[in-house]
Amino acid sequence: MAGVTLVELVITLSIAAILMTIAVPSFQDLMRTNRTATQVNEFLTALNLARSEAVKRGASVSVCSSTNSTACRTANTTNWADGWILYVTGSSPLEILRVWPALSGTATFTASTGQVTFRGTGQAAAAITFTYTPTGCSGDQRRTIAVSAVGRATSSKATCP
Repeated sequence: MAGVTLVELVITLSIAAILMTIAVPSFQDLMRTNRTATQVNEFLTALNLARSEAVKRGASVSVCSSTNSTACRTANTTNWADGWILYVTGSSPLEILRVWPALSGTATFTASTGQVTFRGTGQAAAAITFTYTPTGCSGDQRRTIAVSAVGRATSSKATCP
């Protein structure tokens, strides 16, 4: 007779349940960390593209927070989680080069201003720091993105609040 007894089946299922209760929280942290890295890298791409376009065009190019993908939010906004646009500064009508949608999930993404401008030399008009905090942040899953006055954008880990 080839088969599995009820006792063997119950023991196997018990071991599987124990392993799952250990693995699921770790998997959720892994997913949160990967989502954070993806979204921060998307924003770094926007900043690097803006700087590159500014140098290529020899004109100012900006990245601003946007809720509708066609215009910037007011200048004093600090929320960037609703998306952002890349555009040529001072163009009329507004020459939008690229649009990024809102962040997935309920992460918070803030900065001290609603716009970053790169001059034709590649320098930023002002240094600025962004803070990305994923939902359920724990440990060092928070990220800060710093744009220096020379225009270089860098990302670093930070401790969750």
